[in-house]
Amino acid sequence: MIDSPTRSADGKIFTQSVNSELRSYPNDKEGKRQAILDGLNAIEPVTVGEDVYLPSDAALQVVADIMYPKGIRTEKAYEIVRRTTAKACAYLEYGEEIQLGPPFVPFSQRGTYRKKRPPLDAQQVLAELELAGTSSAYPRQEVTCRHLWNKTGLAVHGRPWSQLDPVQQGQIQAQVDMIVENAGW
Repeated sequence: MIDSPTRSADGKIFTQSVNSELRSYPNDKEGKRQAILDGLNAIEPVTVGEDVYLPSDAALQVVADIMYPKGIRTEKAYEIVRRTTAKACAYLEYGEEIQLGPPFVPFSQRGTYRKKRPPLDAQQVLAELELAGTSSAYPRQEVTCRHLWNKTGLAVHGRPWSQLDPVQQGQIQAQVDMIVENAGW
């Protein structure tokens, strides 16, 4: 459960209740970013079979409350909230909005949701590393990062890395690079 944030008298700090715990954040870009992520993580997801979904309307409300505490008054502000929500949800590994209704959710809960993406398969990345060729200039194995990112983009999103949005690209790049680094490359 998330309550709307309250601002300090000087406007430098805001506080919000996340799952009955008061949390304070600086009223700057990084503070708002963390508050949005904390708020989104506090939303109760919906499980359908083995899939997990985040209610889109609740996610939009969290972001709107933090970014525009006095309410959204323009179409431009609404579009900023929509884009910010999409980026934050992608960062938390939720995909595009989809419609859910009966029989997957009760009639009263029908609407738009974001499906949690499956975790990146580290074994796939490691298998690609095993296939890496030997450098023509040095006695070592080499692999192009973009090759690994493209393979992972195809596996996770069904599209090569170059056709993904910047948030999805960043997620894949960070996860693949961490797997590669941990493997000693």
